[in-house]
Amino acid sequence: VDGASWGMSVVSGVITAFRGASFATRDVSYDQTITYPGDTVATGTGEYVFAEQTGRTTGGTLTLTTPSGIVQTITVNTVGMIEY
Repeated sequence: VDGASWGMSVVSGVITAFRGASFATRDVSYDQTITYPGDTVATGTGEYVFAEQTGRTTGGTLTLTTPSGIVQTITVNTVGMIEY
């Protein structure tokens, strides 16, 4: 989209879709955020940047754990496919 990389970051109760090569260097005017309960703990890969046109990324696994012990594991593979 528009010649730029786009990504997703999961940090402290907020999921952010961002435009840029990394969350740290993103253009914040494009940020789209979704919140999730702050007492849910996110561990693992918290940032993914998807390549323009191909959607490729380095891949990784993100695990969300609720205070009641419910665990959801989300895997993003190198072609940008999400499995959960």
